[in-house]
Amino acid sequence: NAAELARRWPALPASEKRAILHALVARVDVRPEAVDVSVRPAALPEVVKPDLDIQRLPTRPDGPTKVLSVPARLQRTGMETKLLIQGTFGAAPQPHRQADRSVLRLIALARRLSDLVMNSNGKPIQDLAAEVGLSRSYFTRVFRLSFLAPEITKAIIQQGRQPRGFNAINLMRAGQFALPWLDQRSELGFD
Repeated sequence: NAAELARRWPALPASEKRAILHALVARVDVRPEAVDVSVRPAALPEVVKPDLDIQRLPTRPDGPTKVLSVPARLQRTGMETKLLIQGTFGAAPQPHRQADRSVLRLIALARRLSDLVMNSNGKPIQDLAAEVGLSRSYFTRVFRLSFLAPEITKAIIQQGRQPRGFNAINLMRAGQFALPWLDQRSELGFD
């Protein structure tokens, strides 16, 4: 019966899925090192019945709970925090995963600022920064990103490939890059 419910699960309406989960799951705790799901084993036989009537399903069934704990950790990437479940720690990056959007925005802004500098006829950086509404300091830190090695830029933009933990904050903290592009690759983890 459980296998049949699993087969039908994708087609179930959201309200039925929610009712089944409310009957089965008592609580979910996300901790820095694990995710604990408290389930109600007593509700399982009722939920997997072939003739399940969602209307009669108790939302808070009585009985003991069992805690299922899965090792996990939280990882900050740019402006968001990702939950990495056991088995995904240290895994090789997916070849076509989506690049961090904050990194993409920084690279796009760096190119825009580079074009602005190249076409400025010698205007001071302070004037250019004011023109685009940025502080002089931020302008120069982002402008430096236009000197990233082409292989790094291509890996991020075209292939969506970047080292695990690489994000906009790390990129901005890197400060001035090594001039030789090979050194940049090893410095930023793209080897």
